[in-house]
Amino acid sequence: MRDANGLPAIPGSSLAGVLRHAYQDHYDAETEKPINTNALFGSAKEEEEKGNPSFVHISWGCLHDQNNEPIEGLLDPNDKRWDDDILKNALEAIPVRRDHVKLNHRNVSDAEKQGKFERIIILDDHVFSISFYKDKIYNNKI
Repeated sequence: MRDANGLPAIPGSSLAGVLRHAYQDHYDAETEKPINTNALFGSAKEEEEKGNPSFVHISWGCLHDQNNEPIEGLLDPNDKRWDDDILKNALEAIPVRRDHVKLNHRNVSDAEKQGKFERIIILDDHVFSISFYKDKIYNNKI
């Protein structure tokens, strides 16, 4: 994704999803897990049941400039950082794109839900930073 400046960014919800699945794969397979995945990462239930919010909060992944400083917030059009080589590269109008097709659970092209999407490739010198914190859960031990 891109942020308000048009720079590549990583949504916090995507990172939370990856962490949720990794936690679930690791702990839900064991009998003595420290805490239920839904209790930690939240869940959305049917209308009759009450869901719970996530106790893990993750920020967007912000791109760093050549001085290794994260670009946070909207930059002023006259900001000197627009001359940064890393930012110039990240703002290219025609980045490297790779076409993909949707795959089903067997990792083959999905004939029923035909679809195609593309991914934009970022360079090795693009560095992102995130921050996260965990709220206290009083009914369970963390």
